[in-house]
Amino acid sequence: MGTIIHRKLALLVISLSTLGIMAGCSPTATSQSPQSTTTSESPGQQIEVVSVLDTYQSGQTVVPGGPEIEITLKNVSSESIISLNVTLEEGGPRSWDFDFNVTSSNPLAQNKRISCERRLIGGGWGGGVPYSLSINGTLESGEVFAFTWEPSD
Repeated sequence: MGTIIHRKLALLVISLSTLGIMAGCSPTATSQSPQSTTTSESPGQQIEVVSVLDTYQSGQTVVPGGPEIEITLKNVSSESIISLNVTLEEGGPRSWDFDFNVTSSNPLAQNKRISCERRLIGGGWGGGVPYSLSINGTLESGEVFAFTWEPSD
C-alpha cells in the first residue's frame, strides 16, 4: 500500500511540475548544500548570477522527470527591478522559464537576492551539459536590460 501511494505521489509531483505549478520562488537564498554550483559575476549588468544549482541531496528520492534546479540572483543595479524574466537554455532546443515573481508591485530592491526553483522535465544536468541563462528585465526608471549569462569553466 505504501509503495502505491509513493508512486502516485511521485506521479502527481511530475504532473504538477509539467504544468509549472512546482516552480516556486523566494526572496532569499537557499541554505541547502548544493550538489552542483556555479557562480559568476556579470560585470556591467544589473543582475549578478549568484548560483545555479541542482537541489538534490544524498538520500533523497530521485524523481525521474528531471533535476530540480535553483537559480539565485542579486540586484546589483542602483535601483529596484520591476520586471525580470529568466530562461535556462540547455545546449540545444530545450529551455525552461523561471518565474521570480518580480513586478512593479513586488520589485527586487537594490542589493537584494532572490531564488527560484524549477524541475527541468526531460532536462539533463551535470558535467558536460552546456547551458546558459537568458536574463532580461526593467528597472524602476523604465530602462530595460537584456543579456545572456554563461557559466565560467
